[in-house]
Amino acid sequence: MKRLISNLKFALILFILFSCNNVNNNSTTESSDSYLKTDSIVINEMDLKCRLYRSKNDSSTYMRECYWDSLLTKIASSHILRNGEYNGSCKYWTPQGDLVSTGYYSENKKSGKWIFYIGKNKSEEGEYKNGERFGEWKEFDSTGKVIKSSTY
Repeated sequence: MKRLISNLKFALILFILFSCNNVNNNSTTESSDSYLKTDSIVINEMDLKCRLYRSKNDSSTYMRECYWDSLLTKIASSHILRNGEYNGSCKYWTPQGDLVSTGYYSENKKSGKWIFYIGKNKSEEGEYKNGERFGEWKEFDSTGKVIKSSTY
């Protein structure tokens, strides 16, 4: 179990490190909540296709959704980008559609509460400050019971 958790954490770290990309502006085609879909489809360093949505209120803010498949139906990640940097909420999914993690970025660094999952179960949660683990972090077993608590 510990090896599986370590492997999943390593895969998530690699995904995060290699999913950064430059934002490119093109004309909008349709609206979606507070973002407008653009014609931009970009390929990130992990060869995932990503669709960009421009904020209706701030032209420097985008939501970027990356997909595991070329038809843009199996979502891999969703991020808020401001001025080309991660700045806002994010989520990551497995190719099977299971949520891997939820969190927040501030100026390209993890910030605030992050939750990690294995399957449908929460496996770990804690806070980041300036990209570093901060405060109490908890690990959970498959029933949701805390099995480990660490302080950073």
